[in-house]
Amino acid sequence: MTRDKLQKFINKSAWFHRIDLGDGIITPGLQDCAKTLDRVGIPEDLTGKNVLDIGANDGYFSFAAERRGAAHVVALDLWNRKYDNTRAVENIHVCKEVLNSNIEIVQMDFLEYIPKYEFDLILFMGVVYHMKNPLSGIEKLMEIGCKDLILESHFIGGEDYIMKFYSGSQLNNDPTNWWGATKNCLVDMVSVSGFNDIHVHNVSDDRITIHARGKE
Repeated sequence: MTRDKLQKFINKSAWFHRIDLGDGIITPGLQDCAKTLDRVGIPEDLTGKNVLDIGANDGYFSFAAERRGAAHVVALDLWNRKYDNTRAVENIHVCKEVLNSNIEIVQMDFLEYIPKYEFDLILFMGVVYHMKNPLSGIEKLMEIGCKDLILESHFIGGEDYIMKFYSGSQLNNDPTNWWGATKNCLVDMVSVSGFNDIHVHNVSDDRITIHARGKE
Protein backbone atom coordinates (compact mmCIF):
# COMPACT_ATOMS: atom_id res chain seq x y z
CA MET A 1 0.00 0.00 0.00
CA THR A 2 1.43 3.38 -0.96
CA ARG A 3 1.87 6.09 1.62
CA ASP A 4 -0.78 8.27 -0.01
CA LYS A 5 -3.29 5.43 -0.20
CA LEU A 6 -2.67 4.55 3.43
CA GLN A 7 -3.11 8.16 4.55
CA LYS A 8 -6.38 8.44 2.62
CA PHE A 9 -7.70 5.30 4.28
CA ILE A 10 -6.71 6.58 7.73
CA ASN A 11 -8.40 9.92 7.08
CA LYS A 12 -11.70 8.25 6.10
CA SER A 13 -12.01 6.12 9.22
CA ALA A 14 -12.51 6.80 12.91
CA TRP A 15 -9.73 5.50 15.15
CA PHE A 16 -9.56 4.67 18.84
CA HIS A 17 -5.92 3.57 18.98
CA ARG A 18 -2.88 5.64 18.11
CA ILE A 19 -0.71 3.23 16.16
CA ASP A 20 2.68 4.14 14.72
CA LEU A 21 2.72 2.67 11.22
CA GLY A 22 6.13 4.04 10.33
CA ASP A 23 7.15 6.59 7.73
CA GLY A 24 5.78 9.33 9.95
CA ILE A 25 2.21 7.97 9.90
CA ILE A 26 0.37 7.57 13.22
CA THR A 27 -3.32 6.76 13.33
CA PRO A 28 -5.24 9.62 15.02
CA GLY A 29 -6.71 7.55 17.84
CA LEU A 30 -8.56 8.95 20.83
CA GLN A 31 -6.54 6.83 23.25
CA ASP A 32 -2.89 7.42 24.10
CA CYS A 33 -2.15 3.71 23.95
CA ALA A 34 1.48 4.01 25.03
CA LYS A 35 0.35 5.41 28.39
CA THR A 36 -2.31 2.72 28.69
CA LEU A 37 0.30 0.05 27.94
CA ASP A 38 2.39 1.26 30.88
CA ARG A 39 -0.63 1.63 33.15
CA VAL A 40 -2.10 -1.84 32.71
CA GLY A 41 1.13 -3.74 33.28
CA ILE A 42 1.36 -6.02 30.25
CA PRO A 43 4.63 -7.97 30.73
CA GLU A 44 7.64 -6.65 28.84
CA ASP A 45 8.67 -10.18 27.90
CA LEU A 46 6.02 -12.41 26.32
CA THR A 47 8.47 -14.67 24.53
CA GLY A 48 6.79 -17.87 23.39
CA LYS A 49 3.41 -16.97 24.95
CA ASN A 50 -0.05 -17.38 23.47
CA VAL A 51 -2.04 -14.16 23.93
CA LEU A 52 -5.74 -13.44 23.37
CA ASP A 53 -6.71 -9.78 23.01
CA ILE A 54 -10.49 -9.52 23.47
CA GLY A 55 -11.99 -6.30 22.18
CA ALA A 56 -8.91 -5.71 20.06
CA ASN A 57 -10.37 -2.70 18.25
CA ASP A 58 -7.66 -1.19 16.01
CA GLY A 59 -5.12 -3.70 17.32
CA TYR A 60 -2.57 -1.65 19.24
CA PHE A 61 -2.27 -4.10 22.13
CA SER A 62 -2.27 -7.14 19.86
CA PHE A 63 0.67 -5.67 17.94
CA ALA A 64 2.36 -4.72 21.22
CA ALA A 65 2.10 -8.30 22.48
CA GLU A 66 3.63 -9.53 19.22
CA ARG A 67 6.49 -7.03 19.53
CA ARG A 68 7.13 -8.32 23.04
CA GLY A 69 7.76 -11.79 21.71
CA ALA A 70 4.38 -13.56 21.87
CA ALA A 71 4.40 -16.71 19.76
CA HIS A 72 0.78 -16.38 18.75
CA VAL A 73 -1.63 -13.48 19.21
CA VAL A 74 -5.36 -13.68 18.56
CA ALA A 75 -7.08 -10.31 18.09
CA LEU A 76 -10.78 -10.91 18.70
CA ASP A 77 -13.60 -8.40 18.31
CA LEU A 78 -17.01 -7.98 16.73
CA TRP A 79 -16.04 -4.72 15.00
CA ASN A 80 -19.74 -3.90 14.70
CA ARG A 81 -19.96 -0.26 15.77
CA LYS A 82 -22.69 1.55 13.86
CA TYR A 83 -22.75 4.97 15.51
CA ASP A 84 -19.63 6.53 13.98
CA ASN A 85 -17.64 6.22 10.76
CA THR A 86 -15.28 3.48 11.97
CA ARG A 87 -14.26 1.21 9.10
CA ALA A 88 -14.90 -1.78 11.37
CA VAL A 89 -12.46 -4.64 10.92
CA GLU A 90 -10.73 -2.91 8.00
CA ASN A 91 -8.65 -0.80 10.41
CA ILE A 92 -6.85 -3.72 12.03
CA HIS A 93 -6.39 -5.57 8.74
CA VAL A 94 -4.73 -2.53 7.17
CA CYS A 95 -2.47 -2.10 10.21
CA LYS A 96 -1.55 -5.79 10.09
CA GLU A 97 -0.55 -5.46 6.45
CA VAL A 98 1.49 -2.29 6.95
CA LEU A 99 3.24 -3.64 10.05
CA ASN A 100 3.90 -7.02 8.40
CA SER A 101 2.31 -8.63 11.43
CA ASN A 102 1.37 -12.28 11.96
CA ILE A 103 -1.46 -11.77 14.45
CA GLU A 104 -4.61 -13.83 13.89
CA ILE A 105 -7.73 -11.70 13.45
CA VAL A 106 -11.01 -13.29 14.54
CA GLN A 107 -14.26 -11.39 14.02
CA MET A 108 -16.93 -12.80 16.33
CA ASP A 109 -18.62 -12.43 19.70
CA PHE A 110 -16.12 -13.76 22.21
CA LEU A 111 -18.95 -15.49 24.09
CA GLU A 112 -19.16 -17.81 21.07
CA TYR A 113 -15.40 -18.23 20.70
CA ILE A 114 -14.03 -21.77 20.94
CA PRO A 115 -10.24 -21.64 21.31
CA LYS A 116 -7.87 -24.05 19.64
CA TYR A 117 -5.59 -24.00 22.69
CA GLU A 118 -5.23 -22.40 26.11
CA PHE A 119 -3.76 -18.95 26.43
CA ASP A 120 -0.94 -17.82 28.67
CA LEU A 121 -2.43 -14.33 28.82
CA ILE A 122 -5.85 -12.87 28.10
CA LEU A 123 -6.24 -9.12 27.71
CA PHE A 124 -9.79 -8.08 28.61
CA MET A 125 -9.40 -4.35 28.33
CA GLY A 126 -12.24 -1.87 27.93
CA VAL A 127 -14.79 -4.63 27.43
CA VAL A 128 -16.64 -5.59 30.60
CA TYR A 129 -18.71 -2.40 30.86
CA HIS A 130 -19.85 -2.84 27.25
CA MET A 131 -21.57 -6.12 28.18
CA LYS A 132 -25.20 -6.26 29.22
CA ASN A 133 -24.30 -9.25 31.39
CA PRO A 134 -20.72 -8.59 32.49
CA LEU A 135 -20.46 -11.54 34.86
CA SER A 136 -21.12 -13.96 32.01
CA GLY A 137 -18.23 -12.36 30.15
CA ILE A 138 -15.76 -12.87 32.99
CA GLU A 139 -16.95 -16.46 33.45
CA LYS A 140 -16.33 -17.06 29.74
CA LEU A 141 -12.69 -16.06 30.23
CA MET A 142 -12.22 -18.96 32.62
CA GLU A 143 -14.00 -21.26 30.19
CA ILE A 144 -11.67 -20.18 27.38
CA GLY A 145 -8.74 -20.96 29.62
CA CYS A 146 -5.78 -18.76 30.52
CA LYS A 147 -2.93 -18.66 33.00
CA ASP A 148 -2.97 -14.91 33.49
CA LEU A 149 -5.70 -12.29 33.07
CA ILE A 150 -5.41 -8.53 32.72
CA LEU A 151 -8.82 -6.90 33.07
CA GLU A 152 -9.04 -3.15 32.53
CA SER A 153 -12.29 -1.28 32.93
CA HIS A 154 -14.22 1.84 33.74
CA PHE A 155 -15.22 1.81 37.39
CA ILE A 156 -17.11 3.92 39.89
CA GLY A 157 -15.97 5.07 43.32
CA GLY A 158 -17.11 3.80 46.67
CA GLU A 159 -16.41 0.82 48.88
CA ASP A 160 -19.78 -0.90 48.44
CA TYR A 161 -20.29 -3.94 46.22
CA ILE A 162 -22.54 -2.22 43.70
CA MET A 163 -23.01 -1.60 39.99
CA LYS A 164 -24.52 1.37 38.20
CA PHE A 165 -26.54 0.90 35.02
CA TYR A 166 -26.18 3.44 32.22
CA SER A 167 -29.04 3.80 29.76
CA GLY A 168 -28.78 5.51 26.41
CA SER A 169 -25.48 7.34 26.10
CA GLN A 170 -25.00 8.41 29.71
CA LEU A 171 -21.42 7.19 29.95
CA ASN A 172 -19.06 9.09 27.64
CA ASN A 173 -21.85 9.64 25.10
CA ASP A 174 -21.43 6.01 24.02
CA PRO A 175 -24.62 3.93 23.62
CA THR A 176 -22.63 0.70 24.01
CA ASN A 177 -21.55 1.52 27.58
CA TRP A 178 -23.87 -0.22 30.05
CA TRP A 179 -22.26 -0.62 33.47
CA GLY A 180 -20.03 0.95 36.06
CA ALA A 181 -18.95 -1.21 39.00
CA THR A 182 -17.02 -0.42 42.16
CA LYS A 183 -13.55 -1.86 42.69
CA ASN A 184 -14.86 -4.37 45.23
CA CYS A 185 -17.62 -5.48 42.91
CA LEU A 186 -15.24 -6.06 40.00
CA VAL A 187 -12.77 -7.98 42.15
CA ASP A 188 -15.57 -10.18 43.49
CA MET A 189 -16.87 -10.90 39.98
CA VAL A 190 -13.39 -12.02 38.96
CA SER A 191 -13.17 -14.18 42.08
CA VAL A 192 -16.53 -15.94 41.73
CA SER A 193 -15.67 -16.68 38.09
CA GLY A 194 -12.88 -18.95 39.32
CA PHE A 195 -9.77 -16.77 39.18
CA ASN A 196 -7.33 -16.49 42.07
CA ASP A 197 -4.36 -14.41 43.18
CA ILE A 198 -6.42 -11.35 42.30
CA HIS A 199 -5.02 -7.89 42.90
CA VAL A 200 -5.68 -4.35 41.76
CA HIS A 201 -2.67 -3.37 39.67
CA ASN A 202 -3.59 0.24 38.99
CA VAL A 203 -6.29 2.84 39.54
CA SER A 204 -6.22 5.99 37.42
CA ASP A 205 -9.14 8.43 37.39
CA ASP A 206 -12.16 6.27 36.47
CA ARG A 207 -10.09 3.35 35.12
CA ILE A 208 -9.01 0.25 37.00
CA THR A 209 -6.69 -2.63 36.08
CA ILE A 210 -7.01 -6.01 37.78
CA HIS A 211 -4.51 -8.84 37.44
CA ALA A 212 -5.51 -12.42 38.23
CA ARG A 213 -4.40 -16.01 37.79
CA GLY A 214 -6.52 -18.56 35.99
CA LYS A 215 -5.80 -22.19 35.12
CA GLU A 216 -2.40 -23.61 36.00
